[in-house]
Amino acid sequence: MLKLAQEKMPGTKLYQGNLQDGLVGELKREKYDAIIAYAPDRLSRKC
Repeated sequence: MLKLAQEKMPGTKLYQGNLQDGLVGELKREKYDAIIAYAPDRLSRKC
């Protein structure tokens, strides 16, 4: 999925990880106003 997204948006920085484990190493070095997390498994499950 990340490969497809990178092909459609070549200038985008994309990272794969589990937010329950904390931020991915590359993201820990910067400060952010907001982080947008996309969780497709959460969107497809019926609660």
